[in-house]
Amino acid sequence: MREALWSPERFSQLCTAAVDDVAATFRSHDRTDPRLDSDGDLAFVLYRQFRGYRNFDPATKPQKAITGTVLRRAHELATTQEDIAIVTLLIAAFFFACRSCEYCTGPGPRKTKIIVIGTVRFFARRRELPHSDPHLTAADSVTIAFESQKNGENNEPITQHRTGDLVLCPVRQWARIVQCIHSYPNATASTKVNTVRTTLPTQQHRHLVSPPRRRRHHREI
Repeated sequence: MREALWSPERFSQLCTAAVDDVAATFRSHDRTDPRLDSDGDLAFVLYRQFRGYRNFDPATKPQKAITGTVLRRAHELATTQEDIAIVTLLIAAFFFACRSCEYCTGPGPRKTKIIVIGTVRFFARRRELPHSDPHLTAADSVTIAFESQKNGENNEPITQHRTGDLVLCPVRQWARIVQCIHSYPNATASTKVNTVRTTLPTQQHRHLVSPPRRRRHHREI
């Protein structure tokens, strides 16, 4: 089960992390763990301190999810190649409750890895379909293995089944993403799902061509 929760900065987590870092330094220098008592359990004074911090922490709040109506309307309004790619990815990610860092490129280093097309698998009648199957959009289900997550669960497979809706269907949208990316030159199983091919005028590049021509490039959303 995947869920989206949001928590304000918690003092208990900050304190626990700080104490853990100190303990790690002690252990790396072949010293005993200062957090533990003689029985190897968390020292009672630390237990009470951490419990007190947790009692004053703000509650976890469920995030408000976007609705299918909004996604359907966005799909209707998408006109450009990039708009269509973005909406397709949003709908596909919606059914798996994906975090933004699982299907979009964000600033700075991330523990969570962006989904790659090699981890997206399709099944029909309990048989796995290759990405080259022309009937991929008619598969019964799609399974994604999330390689690295913030919760520490790696390579966790999550499955969603087709809905029968022409727009709001995880199988159809993920199949379109995979088929589209496979049509790009040099695409591999390690290509990220937020890769989209855009057409840019050559005037935006160092080498100008006259008369103007257009060249195709790949970039990540």
